This record gives sequence, structure tokens and C-alpha cells, in this order.
Amino acid sequence: MKKSIITLLFSSLLFACTQKYSDASYKVIPLPQQISLKKTERSFTMNSATRIFFKDLALKGIANQFSTTVKHNANLNLQVEQGDKKEGANVVIFELGLKHTHKEAYQINIDSSEIHIQSVTPSGAFYAMQTLVKSIPVQEVSEVHFPATEIKDYPRFAYRGMMLDVSRHFSDVEMVKRTIDILALHNLNVFHWHLTDDQGWRMEIKKRPLLTQIGAWRDNTVVGRYIGGNDYPTDNQRHGGFYTQDQIKDVIAYAAERYITIIPEIDLPGHTSAVLASYPELGCIEKEYKVANRWGVIKDVICAGNEQSLQLFKDVMDEVCELFPGKYIHIGGDECVKERWQACSKCQGKIKQLHLKSDSRFSKEDYLQSYFMGEIAQYLHSKGKQVIGWDEILEGMPMDGSVIMSWRGISGGIEAARLNHDVIMAPATHMYFDYSQTLDSSKEEIPVGGYINVERVYSFEPLPEGLTDNEKKHIIGVQANVWCEYMPNERIRQYQILPRLAALSEVQWTMPEKKNYLDFLARLPQIIDIYDLYGYNYARHILDVSITDKVDIKNRDLEVSLSTLGNDSIFYTLDGSLPDRNSYLYKGVLKIDSSVTLKAMAYRNNQMSQVSSLKVDCNKATFKPVTLHSELSRMHVYGGASMLVDGIIGSTRPDDARWLGFPKGFEAVIDLRQQTSISKLLFTNLSVISDNILDPDLISVFVSDDGKYYQCVKEERIIAKQGKEASVSQHQLDFESTKARFVKIQANASVSKASTLVPWMFVSEIGIQ
Repeated sequence: MKKSIITLLFSSLLFACTQKYSDASYKVIPLPQQISLKKTERSFTMNSATRIFFKDLALKGIANQFSTTVKHNANLNLQVEQGDKKEGANVVIFELGLKHTHKEAYQINIDSSEIHIQSVTPSGAFYAMQTLVKSIPVQEVSEVHFPATEIKDYPRFAYRGMMLDVSRHFSDVEMVKRTIDILALHNLNVFHWHLTDDQGWRMEIKKRPLLTQIGAWRDNTVVGRYIGGNDYPTDNQRHGGFYTQDQIKDVIAYAAERYITIIPEIDLPGHTSAVLASYPELGCIEKEYKVANRWGVIKDVICAGNEQSLQLFKDVMDEVCELFPGKYIHIGGDECVKERWQACSKCQGKIKQLHLKSDSRFSKEDYLQSYFMGEIAQYLHSKGKQVIGWDEILEGMPMDGSVIMSWRGISGGIEAARLNHDVIMAPATHMYFDYSQTLDSSKEEIPVGGYINVERVYSFEPLPEGLTDNEKKHIIGVQANVWCEYMPNERIRQYQILPRLAALSEVQWTMPEKKNYLDFLARLPQIIDIYDLYGYNYARHILDVSITDKVDIKNRDLEVSLSTLGNDSIFYTLDGSLPDRNSYLYKGVLKIDSSVTLKAMAYRNNQMSQVSSLKVDCNKATFKPVTLHSELSRMHVYGGASMLVDGIIGSTRPDDARWLGFPKGFEAVIDLRQQTSISKLLFTNLSVISDNILDPDLISVFVSDDGKYYQCVKEERIIAKQGKEASVSQHQLDFESTKARFVKIQANASVSKASTLVPWMFVSEIGIQ
């Protein structure tokens, strides 16, 4: 009897554990366009008795994916059947037949008896399936309750892409498939596969076997951050790999099951070191070419005056077109250095034959690139394909019908749209996922520099002001680019992609009037749970407090915004002490106009998060207008000139976005806004001798009353640091007290006799006392 009671109690406990339920939430990412809850109707209960019906054979794969994913995420077994719904309730129905102008549109109607999905095409049914899957909490349950609702949804943009660079560091087939899974989870429909570059050729071409026998492998790889020059350490390890055509077919089929089109990129005529290593006779000069082992722009490019160069790429495109069923082929066109062409008899002979002339906008070599790429574009057009190129292809004569991928900001996209070219917006300012995600460089693993956090991605508006409605129609989509110079493994790649891809997905899918960053943060935990379930690596500092700051020159202060995952409560202090629940509760943008040490922590799950900090030191230059008169590297331009007067000093890491990088010396003018007594300059720079980031050789201070005529008040030679460790230098220049409104600062870059690297000056802060 006692044994029976124990057995009964155990069975009851087991029943209680397995009978728990969860509530679906339609606040998914990306957010559907319209969610209309039916508050008076009862919910639909999904359990292991629920059946899935698909009416059209084209929907069979989607119905099966839905069943498999629900099993994985919630441990519910749903049976799949073809045909009309049988008698009774508790069913999920997939069918085509929705009437809508968007081919990817879908509609979901949920009541107590069924979930009914209608779509225009199978792709719409796939996105409906994703919305339902993402609405289910990740936990093992016996049933899921779906509130009665009607969801009407479609994407804002037809082109929703991400590029993965597999040339700099090779990704095997399984890695590529996992990346495609991640794209599908976020409703992206284009995988841009960057297959060739200076550092490796990754696609089997049967007619040109040397491209993979030689071009797919490099002898070694630069170690650490590459700044420039030819003097750099390497790892002495052979690196490479390529995809066979059978493997490519397998990946294409895998992507197609997830309604993702693959666009291959074959980069030409620049970024072709791997081609030249394989076929050196196609270079402009006779020499031994090697697959590049370092990053950056390389001046050896394919000879555009050699007819055999065109033939090689036509041979390549024959096999590319045979393999890839999509209509687009990306042919690069970026960063093609013309130095070799200027001295090449074949290139100059072709220029003369084509009667190409330099003009006020472009050189004859620019027009030679247009000719070369135009020949390939015409060849592809004859095979029913359309070309995409980076925005450099606008320099000369852009190919008829070409799509412009605008990466150097949005100006290329604007110009292209006005020329009636379709445009994909992929600006480095918002969409380069190799850039740092946080200003706290101690939380980053890779040294590429730059700064694009989740909020910056989310803030991007792809349709620029100033375009007409017809011109805006040429903006067909948005893409993020994942350049893998500093991403040697999948773990780091995923970290760089997630959760920024979630922000991108709403830029691509959701109408701008429905976007709200705080609401997005509130919904983000739901998809983070899916990342955890599938073992995806993501930037976990999204769990802490993100500090975003911006100088407000007009109001002479620093605007500081705090945010965190899920919009949990944030507590902060301004005196450097650790926050607790009795500290200030964050309610909105902080206006800082004096020296403070800000510390902030989120309160989540009954405990405080990791601390996030920001130290601001103010002086007479802080928050004043500043103008740069020297070249600023685009890789080190995050906040621009105002960062020099934000009161914040960078760390010892050169990839810290607090550092502005200057390759040719430094000159800036600070407007103190009124006559001010001054007697001291503080100049803060970074010194990393191994990267040739050096102290200045000479710092000069000039003052002016009107901003036109300047008088030098101090000039001081600097003794450069000799230590190998990275360090922050603050140079103090004292001078006789004087009154001035404008202060000009000049700093000459040092030149290291022991290095052939390009000398750099990294400056974080200018102080005046």
C-alpha cells in the first residue's frame, strides 16, 4: 500500500512537471507590420494532439520545418498531413491564395480552434512559420497558448542581405550552413558569398584548376592589427581551402529550403592577388606573385589591357552562371589601384585603342576599369544575369542595368538612384559588422577598430532625404557586411553578427513608423533565448548597460543615453561609487556639463548586472566647436572631430573607437566662443610602437582673436616613448597666459627609422586650461 502511494505521488509530480504551459508572444523580431488581438476570443492551445495541414505540395517543406522546430524549441510533437482540414479543431493550416501586392506577404488568423496561415507564395508561408516559431517561449512544455489574433505582414524591402567574407578566413560548408540558418531566423533572404579576394580563391573552377590549386592557399597570415607597410609579423601557418562545385550546389539547395538566394562575388579587376599567383602572366609586370598574407589594398591588380584577363573571367563566369540560379552576380569593382595600369604598355595601348580620355572627374584608367567590367557585365547579361558592383563602379561609366552596392556611406547610393540604377544600401557607417560593438574595448576580441553598436544599426534609415519618390523606388534593399580579416573562427564571426543582425532585420523588414529602439530592446530577450538554445555566440555585453554619448556643441554638454536588454531598470551614480537599487534610477538622456565618473548597472532577475563606466573630465575646450584640417582615416572616425572635446580619453587598445586616426599629421582649431584666458594645452595620444602608432615629433599651439590670423605661443619637441607596450601619452604644453578665442593645434607625426610601416597618430582628447 505504501509503495502504491509513493508511486501515485511520483506520477502526480511527473504529470505536474510535464503539464506546464507557456504563452506565445507575437512581439517578435522583426516586428510584423500589423498585429490585431481578438481580446474577446479564447486562445488556441497547441499540444501534442495538434495536427499540421498543408494544402499545396510547395508548402510541405515549410510544414515539416515548423513541426521539427516546435519539437526542438518546446518539445511538442506535431503531426504533418497533406490535404484539407479534417473534422474537428486543434489544427495549423498552411495554404497559398492570399491576394497581396507583396509576393512575400502572409496573414495569420488565430482563434480557439485553429491557426490559419495564408500567403501569396511559399516564401511568405516560411516567414509566417518563423513568426510563429519565434513567438513560442523556449522551454519544454505540454502546451502553448496562442492569443486569438490576426497578423498581417510583409517586408519593407525585397532585398534583405548579409555578406560573409570567406576569402580572408575560410569557413567550411557546415559553418556556412549555420550562418544561413541565422539569416533565415531573422527573415533575411540574400546571402552574399564573398568567394574571391587577394587572400584566397574559394570556388572550384574546372576550366581554371590553378585558381584553387595555387590561389586557394597562402603561406602565412599577418599577426595582429595590420596598419600598413611591408614589415609585419606572420604566423608561419599555411591557410586556405575552397568549395567544390558539388559542395556549392549543396549549400545553394540548403539556402533555397530557407528561401535565401545566394549571390556569389567574384572580385575584379582589383583584389586579384590570388588570381595573379595562379596565372602570373595576367599581371602588368613580370614577377612572382603570391596569395596575399596581409590585409588592406594591394596595388598589384589584373592587367586590363590583356585580352587573356577577360578570357579568364569569362571562363570563370561560365561556371558561376551554371551553378548559381539567382539573377544577380556580384563582380566587385572596389579599391582597384591604377598605379600598375598607368605604367603598363598593354593597359595604355588598350586606352589608346578605345580612345579613352581623362576628364575633370575621372582618369582614363578609371574609364579603362569601366570598359573591363562592362565587358564582363555584357557577357553575364547574355547569360540572363544582372551584375552588382561596389559603388566605385560609378567612377567612370557605370554599366547599364548594374546594381550599385553603396558602402562608402550613402552618397554612392544617392548618385546611383538619380542615375536610375537600383541600389543596395550597405554603408560602412552603419552596416560593417567587423567594426567594434562597444566603446569598452576590453570586451572586444578583434582589433579592427571603428564602432557600430546595436542602436546605431537600428537607427539606419535606408531612404535618404532629398530623393524623389521615383528615385527612392531604386533603393531595393539593405545589407550588412562581415569582413573576416580579424575573424579566424566561427565563434568570433557569430559574436560580430549577433545581436546586430536582429537590429538589421527590423531595418530591412519593419516599416519605419513602427520602429522603436526601446521597444526593440524589450523584445530582444525572446530571440536571445533562441540564440542560447542553438548555441550561437553573441555579444553578451548587451546584457549589461550600454552607454552611448554624443557631444551637444550647441548646449555645451554631453548627452549620455543608457539602455539594456529587455528595458530592465538601470541605476547609476555620478561620483564613481557602485550603483545599487537606492541609486539614481535612469529615466532619460543625461546632460553632463561637468567632470563626473558615471557608473551604471541594470537590475535583472533579482540581481545587478556587470558595471558599465564612463569618466568625463572637463576643461575650457570641452564641448566647444572643433574643426579638423587634417586627413582622418575612415576606419577611425566614429564620432568625428567632436570626440576631441568630449572629455573622454581612450584606452590602451588601438581598436578603441575613442581614438581618431591620422596618417599624415594633425591640425585642429578649437573655438572657445569668447575671449578666454589660457596658459596650458593638454594633448592626449596613443603610443603603440609595434603598430607604428607614435607620439608626435612636434606640437605647436597658435592663438587668434578672429580665426584668421594666428600667433604661435608654444612649440615643443616631443621625446617619443621607446617602450613596446601600448600606452596613453598626455603631453602638457605650458605657455605665458594669454587671451584668445581660437586655438589651433598642430602635431607632426614621428617617423620610426626601425619600421617601414606608415606612421600613425591616434588622438583622443585636446584640453585647454
